[in-house]
Amino acid sequence: MIRKPTKSELELIEYLIGEANYTPELNWKETLMVSPMDDGGMGSLRLFTEKRCEPNRIFGRAISSCAFYDMDKVPVCATLITDQDNKLFELDMFKGDFSKLINIPHRDCYTSWEEYQEQTKEFRPAGERFSKK
Repeated sequence: MIRKPTKSELELIEYLIGEANYTPELNWKETLMVSPMDDGGMGSLRLFTEKRCEPNRIFGRAISSCAFYDMDKVPVCATLITDQDNKLFELDMFKGDFSKLINIPHRDCYTSWEEYQEQTKEFRPAGERFSKK
């Protein structure tokens, strides 16, 4: 189902664009359409503009990421991805426990992915903590 993004989805995408120093297409906010992805309800979206609904688009690169906590205090990583032509392609959302996203908070609650990693570095996976060198 293709639809207009919600206010909170649009705010998150706009934040990630700003963090990436990426220049989107002119009038992208007015033409942006989204389609929820089959990710178990974590909130990932395929992104389209009126000019970019072609089925042959593929992953190009991740341009920025941020982290926030959902209402149930589970961390969420949001990553903005462009396609092979450097056009908005996907908002990838990954919730730490794979549960459904409850709410995207206000942008004041976002933190850069680097800051989040620094804040949580003591919680590294066992494989990292005990790896042999």
